[in-house]
Amino acid sequence: MNKTKLHIIEQTLENEAGHCLSFISSLSSVAVYQLITVWCGRKASISLPDNFKIKKFFYRKLRRLQSIWLYRKLLLTEDSIFISTASRIDLMLIDLAANKPIPPDKVYLYIHWFDFTWGKRAHIKKIAERQPEIIILTSSFFLSGEFKKAGFTHSEYVPYPISPRDINSINSDPTEFRHVLFAGAARSDKGFSKVIDLIEQLCANNEQIPVLIQSSPEHYNKYDKQTKLDILRLDKCNYPFLENRITTLPKQQYYEMFNGGISLQLYSLDDFADRISGVTLDALSYGCPIIATSGTWIAGIVSKYNAGIVLDVSSPDHILIALRKIIKDYEKYQQNAFKAGRDLQIKHHPQILINRLFENHIP
Repeated sequence: MNKTKLHIIEQTLENEAGHCLSFISSLSSVAVYQLITVWCGRKASISLPDNFKIKKFFYRKLRRLQSIWLYRKLLLTEDSIFISTASRIDLMLIDLAANKPIPPDKVYLYIHWFDFTWGKRAHIKKIAERQPEIIILTSSFFLSGEFKKAGFTHSEYVPYPISPRDINSINSDPTEFRHVLFAGAARSDKGFSKVIDLIEQLCANNEQIPVLIQSSPEHYNKYDKQTKLDILRLDKCNYPFLENRITTLPKQQYYEMFNGGISLQLYSLDDFADRISGVTLDALSYGCPIIATSGTWIAGIVSKYNAGIVLDVSSPDHILIALRKIIKDYEKYQQNAFKAGRDLQIKHHPQILINRLFENHIP
């Protein structure tokens, strides 16, 4: 049994909203022998297997100072540190915490999205000069290459971990269309405004297409400014075929939403051109066709498998045309989505990331 200890740092993890818990839960499904501690929000309400020790530690307003203290403490041990949804700020904090060069195979950061502006690139180059042994794991080859250019020679692509499914246990028999779906936390970069535009159009047209929205907030039960305005618009809608679920759902209820659904993933091209979406992986695993924004990573998957429709223009009229096309031939799109899901289950299996985190620590 591998006795090496790993500390996963996830300062914003409070509940099941967002991708933080799904990311860690996917790892917990395969890391059955490793000894792992998860450092999360002070008020976190989560559950993980027994070999995952939960440390409720971070206060929202103090989390950066707490991170520096925690990193300094852990850097003095022989344990490994893994910052699971990392950003430039995390690189800065681990650098500040270290009073000497970090040794090899000690600190891992998983970065699934990064905005490489000139200023940010210059900043991380300086960090790379001081801490060349930090290991950067990324969700795409593009990101890995960009971090190597910035000086992090230990930068590599590792597929974003998907929550593994027993493919044989998922009923892939054809089902009828049930509803249009927006799943996951409500955020402006995920096209929530466009979903509300569509609902207003459906109401104005006296349509009878069922719509299910999960409008739960992101971390700390907060919405961004635009989403707050969209929530007010949604509250004023009187579309009789709308079901709005405003709280974060238990896992099984969340997965059940995809059955018979058409998932609206009209995500921002600026934010999701090369960015992985856990909702996409979940939707396709359960055979849910997707309507996506052209140019995004999501659109590439949808196009490859014909598992939905990609839109160049995401106006309500264009979305409605796409919905009718998928509904008319729902079984075909559903089976294509299942095929995509089966392939992604293999490509994004969490065992790949776990093996990478522990490969240099086998006794």
